[in-house]
Amino acid sequence: MFKRVIIKLSGEYLAGEMDESGERTGAHFDEAVSGRIVGEIMYVRGRGVETGLVIGGGNFWRGAEAPAMDRVSADKMGMLASVMNAVYLSDAFRRGGVNARVLTPFAMGGFTENYNRDAADAYLKAGDILIFAGGTGHPFFSTDTIAAIRGAELRADCVLFAKGVEGVCDTDPKKLPVGATYGVYREISYRKMIRDGLAVVDMAAAQLLMQQKLNSALFDVRYEGGIPLACEGGDGILKIGTKIYFYMDSEREDDLCRSKQIFTKTK
Repeated sequence: MFKRVIIKLSGEYLAGEMDESGERTGAHFDEAVSGRIVGEIMYVRGRGVETGLVIGGGNFWRGAEAPAMDRVSADKMGMLASVMNAVYLSDAFRRGGVNARVLTPFAMGGFTENYNRDAADAYLKAGDILIFAGGTGHPFFSTDTIAAIRGAELRADCVLFAKGVEGVCDTDPKKLPVGATYGVYREISYRKMIRDGLAVVDMAAAQLLMQQKLNSALFDVRYEGGIPLACEGGDGILKIGTKIYFYMDSEREDDLCRSKQIFTKTK
């Protein structure tokens, strides 16, 4: 098991799975889905994994989908949406008997605590679950990027990107028609991701993780038991996601390109 991880969770997944028409089946929160996520995080914390959680706000608001708005204003709304998700999750953890703290890069009165690296490090060592909300506090940066920043600052063993996709894909499945095929890498380097524009992880986050020599993994959060499997740190995650390395030689990169797993889009 990893000793310390930062988990990036897409806020939109808290709303539950999509139905066959591509619409969300829940409202802002799907209690069954969010309850499973909370339970899995509590399980790994119980096994001694110091856990920080970066939460997005996509179940409430996606600034990228509001082109008529000023980008700065849209991003500010996204930061506030992530804070709402963090308060929701912290309440769920506390009801489960685990202390959780919501940390933001800006002051919000009694709603959250201001992020401080030394305090965050002490909280993790004490067994608290930390929920990092509000992104970086600045526009133009994604929650992937703050996950990379917090992972580097707090010396995490790995940054785990929990997303609704089978791994790092060679093309964006959301842009493909039903019946189209796409490849999923099971191991890849940041260098190849950046070179090929594989933006399933934000490019700024990938650059930072590569520079800081911090490995990560991207896995399918829809898979039950995925978070414990990812936190084990072994090859089991290759069944549900992709290991991402800060370095991989060119020959190995080429071999991995030829061994992609092929999926067919079903909806």
